[in-house]
Amino acid sequence: MKELTIKVDPQDGALLHARWKLRTTVVVGQHVSEIEGPWAEDLSPFKVHVPHQLAGLLVGLQNRLADAYEAAKNPQLFYIRSYKHDQHNVGGDERALWWCPGQSGYTHDLRNAGKYGEAEAKEICGPGNATLVGQGPLARLERNNLMYPVEVVEPLVALMVSRFDLPKHVEVPA
Repeated sequence: MKELTIKVDPQDGALLHARWKLRTTVVVGQHVSEIEGPWAEDLSPFKVHVPHQLAGLLVGLQNRLADAYEAAKNPQLFYIRSYKHDQHNVGGDERALWWCPGQSGYTHDLRNAGKYGEAEAKEICGPGNATLVGQGPLARLERNNLMYPVEVVEPLVALMVSRFDLPKHVEVPA
């Protein structure tokens, strides 16, 4: 069996943080399922035979635990865009307003925008994050803030050119 090498912090304890593999074969008309993976306490490799009816469930559960562990080690970050304050931009300024770090104001420049963890972003953008717009039968709720994953926004912003960043006068060579 090929030995698995995994670096782990000893303080992680026996958390089941590694993915398992499932091997299913048919031997004399019988399904034989074998699970391979590192043992949680000391990361030594192991193989165990399990009923094929449970094998997929066990491996799927373990791999979801391992994925959750990885996600917790590398939390997703979000930018928060303020739509409520976008409406009050002066002079036809159409650039997005992003929350600054620490909920300390707004910026048009994404380089100065804050990056918020998922829990904080959901708290800011969650229920109660709406304003009643209009009156009577035309009244509607509009979201004040929306959260956008950093890994989605940054590549898009890198492709954009704002008209505010262009020179006011361009000399055309004769």
